Amino acid sequence: MQGAKLPRRLRSFQLQIRISRGKTHLGWQMAPGPKNACYTPRKVNSVIFAWMILMLECAGLGDEKTDYLIDVWTLEDGLPSSSVTTIAQTRDGYLWIGTYNGLVRFDGVQFVTFDPANTPALRHARVRRLYIDGTGTLWINTYDGSLTAYRDRQFTLEFEGSGGADSTATLIGTNNKPVFLLYSGELFRWLGSSNWQVIKPPGAGSRVIAIEGPDGRIWYRNTNQALLWIEGTQIKPAPPLPLKGNRINVLVRGQRNQIWLGTECEFGVWQDGEYRDMTPTNGENEVNVLYLKPTEDGVWVLANGRLRKAQDKQWVYEALPCRDVFTGAVDRLGIVQDHRNGTWVYHYGKGLFHIRADGLCRKLELEEEFPGERVDSFFCDREGNLWAGVDRGGLVRIRERVFEVLAPGTRPAARSVVSIAEDSHGSLWVGTYGAGLYKWSDSRWQRIPLPWGERGGFVFSVCPDSSGRIWVSAGEEDLIILTNNRALTAPNWPHGVKAILAARDGRVWIGTKNELICWSNGTFKSYRTEEGVRRVDFRALAEDRLGNIWAGTGDGTL
Repeated sequence: MQGAKLPRRLRSFQLQIRISRGKTHLGWQMAPGPKNACYTPRKVNSVIFAWMILMLECAGLGDEKTDYLIDVWTLEDGLPSSSVTTIAQTRDGYLWIGTYNGLVRFDGVQFVTFDPANTPALRHARVRRLYIDGTGTLWINTYDGSLTAYRDRQFTLEFEGSGGADSTATLIGTNNKPVFLLYSGELFRWLGSSNWQVIKPPGAGSRVIAIEGPDGRIWYRNTNQALLWIEGTQIKPAPPLPLKGNRINVLVRGQRNQIWLGTECEFGVWQDGEYRDMTPTNGENEVNVLYLKPTEDGVWVLANGRLRKAQDKQWVYEALPCRDVFTGAVDRLGIVQDHRNGTWVYHYGKGLFHIRADGLCRKLELEEEFPGERVDSFFCDREGNLWAGVDRGGLVRIRERVFEVLAPGTRPAARSVVSIAEDSHGSLWVGTYGAGLYKWSDSRWQRIPLPWGERGGFVFSVCPDSSGRIWVSAGEEDLIILTNNRALTAPNWPHGVKAILAARDGRVWIGTKNELICWSNGTFKSYRTEEGVRRVDFRALAEDRLGNIWAGTGDGTL
């Protein structure tokens, strides 16, 4: 499954710009696009895209205040219902969406709906849950309790439900054959071709919990709070565990062949044939555990009204905005890890919370266009895109904003940014078309005065050298040298400056409208036709790793 990719229409490229400690980092990330998106070719010219970003109007970008880009698809956009209950992704990359009025396949552009009218194997239009088993089969649990399988592009009704309102089937394991826990407490193991093995353990009922371990053994806590082991058709009591609590609230499979248990007093882990108490020692003596989510480096715990992360029997983090929020209906709570080491906590009724990798936690609000608090499902696809299903809110795609906008000057004076460079101290120098030259340092802007008044506000090229000087083309493409923010110019200096390059050897190369010039030790030298340099406009300069200088001209010559 790891190697599968989204369909081509569900992928596009986005340029990431991140500014950290005075340094600008650029990178590419693939993301699915909404149906009105523009798509880029597979091979992206980063130089062209960088120039596109530099030419964006700062005034237009400055209005964005939220941390997220949110796209919403509802009934008006082609969904059969604006109530989305569940989301899954098959190996071919398609997203599958369960709604109140049909099953939907989505490729990022188009919705294709399946319902009893066009797909008889679906016994009910309302979809409760979607699951992917170990073979890649998509299992659809509909409102009547039926189970339909989608494999090899075919739908097959594998189990016909009773039609009861609480006929939920939960996939608890896929080690050998898929095993489902029904609302009645019965276990159904699929044997193939609509054949099922039905297991009804003692004490079965609507409040049992069960999970299949890595060895195929099913852990089953019945309505009498007895813990059972089920292997094949054999049912026996689990060995006594050294628990302080009398009530097992949580059973969940973790990393590295672990089974995690939580009671009204503690939580611990079963691994390699033994149980270990994992309750942290730097907090309360007893914790009433309602939810556990194991991760690679620890476990998220909802207990005593607090959502915290534990590592090696120590509390290491608490999501303070979640304190006393999830006090009931924890069966509607979920936690998902994203590809950036962030954590997303969702709940039907309490909304969506994001815990970033740096520990910042916040709730997504309505003013950010997130469409409600009844979040029924949350999913991170294989490309790292985040999707939420909201009751009466539709299908939501969430992306963290990838642009940090630094708009030089005031809004009325803002102009297109045409040149940007970083000096040896980590400061950014930004030249604008009409608003002058700016320096970004210590998280603030400073406008650098240039000669010639309003005409000097047009900056065409900025280039710091290794000695701390800033070389600028401004005005009518005249050369300016800044030393300690003081502008120097002279009538006999180059004019018509198109490009500037500070080489590693200390020389500065200048391309003008009709010649190539080199500055060295305070002297300008022009290269003439007799030296093999034609009189053309030089518009691009670069230095390779061997120290060779490359010049590009307006007529396409390199």
